[in-house]
Amino acid sequence: MKDLPNLTRTADALDAYDALQEYAPDSPEAAAVGVAYGLDTADRNNFETCRDLIRPGAKNPAHPDDLSFVRRMVRDFKKQQP
Repeated sequence: MKDLPNLTRTADALDAYDALQEYAPDSPEAAAVGVAYGLDTADRNNFETCRDLIRPGAKNPAHPDDLSFVRRMVRDFKKQQP
């Protein structure tokens, strides 16, 4: 697997979102995931697009294939950490 960018900020924002008691896609914590991803991948993605469009999605979707893009990226990033 190709090395992923350092997604530490995104992982932290995702943890903060997951600490909420309920799924809240319009919450500031959900928006913070997009902001963090935009900062972590600024060398390859448009920050404003990430900020406006990236949201965490459900932590445990009904089907594993429905895991959001950003959750898959953070999962894979954590797997490649020592």
